[in-house]
Amino acid sequence: MNLQRFYERHQSRHGARLVLGAFFIASAVSYFSWRLTVFNQEALIFSTAFFAAEFYGVMVTLMMFFLSWRVRVREPEPPAPGLKVDVFIPTFNEPPELIRLTAIAAKEIRYPHGTWLLDDGNRREIRELARALGCRYLARERNTHAKAGNLNNALKYSKADFIAILDADHVPEENFLERLLGYFNDPKVAFVQSPHDYYNIDSFQFRNNPKRRLLWHDQTLFYQIGQAGRDYWNAATFCGTSSVLRRSALDAVGGFATETVTEDMHTAVRLQKRGYASVFHPEPLAFGVAATDYTEYLQQRLRWGHGNVQTLREEGLPFCRGLTVPQRICYINLGMNYFEGWTRLILYFTPSIVLLTGVAPIGDTRLFFWFFIPYFLFSILCIEEFGRGNVRLLVNEQMAMARFPVFILATLGLFRNRTRWRITSKERKGGQVPPYLVLPQLLVLIINAAALAAGIIWPPEKLILTMSGGTIAVICMWAAVNALLAWSVIFAVVRDSRNKGTEFRFQIPLPIRYSIGGRAPCCTTSTEISADGIAFTAAFESAPKSGTVLDCEIFLPGRSLDTKVEVESAVTSDHGPEAPLFDISGRIVWPSANARDLLNRSLHACGWYRRLWWDGDHFRTPLEWIADLLNAKSRKGRRRTGGWTPVLYRGPREDEAEVHFGLIRQEPAPGATAAFIPFKEMRDGESIMALTLGKSGRREVAMRVRAGGSTPDAAHLGAKGLHGTEFPSPRETVPFQTIQVSIEPVE
Repeated sequence: MNLQRFYERHQSRHGARLVLGAFFIASAVSYFSWRLTVFNQEALIFSTAFFAAEFYGVMVTLMMFFLSWRVRVREPEPPAPGLKVDVFIPTFNEPPELIRLTAIAAKEIRYPHGTWLLDDGNRREIRELARALGCRYLARERNTHAKAGNLNNALKYSKADFIAILDADHVPEENFLERLLGYFNDPKVAFVQSPHDYYNIDSFQFRNNPKRRLLWHDQTLFYQIGQAGRDYWNAATFCGTSSVLRRSALDAVGGFATETVTEDMHTAVRLQKRGYASVFHPEPLAFGVAATDYTEYLQQRLRWGHGNVQTLREEGLPFCRGLTVPQRICYINLGMNYFEGWTRLILYFTPSIVLLTGVAPIGDTRLFFWFFIPYFLFSILCIEEFGRGNVRLLVNEQMAMARFPVFILATLGLFRNRTRWRITSKERKGGQVPPYLVLPQLLVLIINAAALAAGIIWPPEKLILTMSGGTIAVICMWAAVNALLAWSVIFAVVRDSRNKGTEFRFQIPLPIRYSIGGRAPCCTTSTEISADGIAFTAAFESAPKSGTVLDCEIFLPGRSLDTKVEVESAVTSDHGPEAPLFDISGRIVWPSANARDLLNRSLHACGWYRRLWWDGDHFRTPLEWIADLLNAKSRKGRRRTGGWTPVLYRGPREDEAEVHFGLIRQEPAPGATAAFIPFKEMRDGESIMALTLGKSGRREVAMRVRAGGSTPDAAHLGAKGLHGTEFPSPRETVPFQTIQVSIEPVE
């Protein structure tokens, strides 16, 4: 489902959300009116702190109401021709290979532009890289003000009217500028921001489920709801990369803000205070490297949080002039999110204090459940429903447990003037995580486990005298949940540190045609692939020895790449109909650097296959579950219909060796009609011979085009794509269209 339809579907339940929100507000008013009457006077500080933590939760939920009540989903106009655009790639110490990949992709963006490498590392190898690729190179002797200073220095030399910014790890799609520049037809627009998305989906912040084809990371809510909601109030914020800015607007505010470590949000506030408009375009157009491990994840979140809180202080929010009331609320929300760390600290240790000391944060607990349970249930329902499928309670609680210590540190930005700028590492290091990083979670685990044992085996006498058995049981459950959340974070950190390799391999089924020793080629699909390595299942009479060289052809949309694969390992997998099957892992030996770059770009600018092999990043909300239970037709419509199956196909007049890469919806039966993506123009009535490469094996299929050249059907392209008309093919534009084909008997 595309994003436009996703938002429309959720907007259709506006009335149901209104009712749900009303019940939440009523239950919250009832609960907190009662809570004000039951402070524990014997432990007033503890009782007040606990009340503040609870009240913070209400404020967060109300903020979510405000942001998600109305979201703006835009579709841009075509950009005006002849605009002067420069693409800035700021860099400091990132690996040259990473910068090369981004620079090559930036050069291939279709709209005419200049590409600049802004090297704060002043490195000879980057200077030579820029010369080899035909990019402008700019370095400076003093690295004052970090990234903001680097960008401001480039503004002195650039004469372009629009500045696009790509971090050194963000690989853009070819239509990057075409999709964003059209918004500047409105002269009030100062910047356009697209979502951050990432290709290394094994990083700490991702949760992916290949069986359900669900892909989610912890910035999904921020972009798809937070930014889309802020856009409705003209408060979408600049996020530092994957964005385009108007040069004259930047000049009006003195360039990029240098007073904080988050120049992006700070610059956005200044632009909006001047009356400029901002735009959020809800489609990922560049894909970068997510923080590769827990250490980098914490460092990145600490810098973001520290800078956001600093910006509130520097700009005097919420009392500054120039912003509307909704804009002030939106920015207060951005800073307020980091105070979650303090509330989590209180909530994680409250049950242990109660179970170990018998001191409760509530003076009279006799009516607690009558007031709390309705409020608690409606809170969960509202957060998940108003999150529009971007929130799931368990996942959200795990991430909150992981980041609460750095969120506490981030709030110190209210008092500290500066903090050290540190670029998030883009290298996959692996190895052991420093133990002190999980010390807060370890303390939560140990103390809550000890309190749980105490509450069950030898509870304090005061606890027994002042609380019912049911209340004590609930507090024990609370301590158990805290301990389990802490354990899940520690387990994930240790697991990820062991499993990291030095190279990320994409788990996508690209068609491969392979042969050995001049024999007839066979076809299969990759199970893992990168620019340097590949894994696939192949049929051989006997296992190929390590070092054996295979002739391979790797198929991409619109083209194929001839290469060789040096076998590193071959493990028996199964026995096929003709020969034994082996799981092959090997090293790709490229005939040229250009061929390697072509594969690299197709893999890293990954919007095209995200739309095809992943259903999306949205969980089903409670109201969706209820609607499906009550409506059989709705339930049938939401049933997953299966993914796209790779095929190799040829036309009736093409030689058997001349085949193309396509995709068919599932593996259809003869006589059926199926959706087909040929990645090339096809005419009505044209016949096709295809070889499907599905999980059930290879199968020959005859097809006839019933609706060639049809309008692209965005519903088939997954949750990431709004336009669906084209995908970023190396060097050339290839139509990305779904057509209808009928399945015919094979003669």
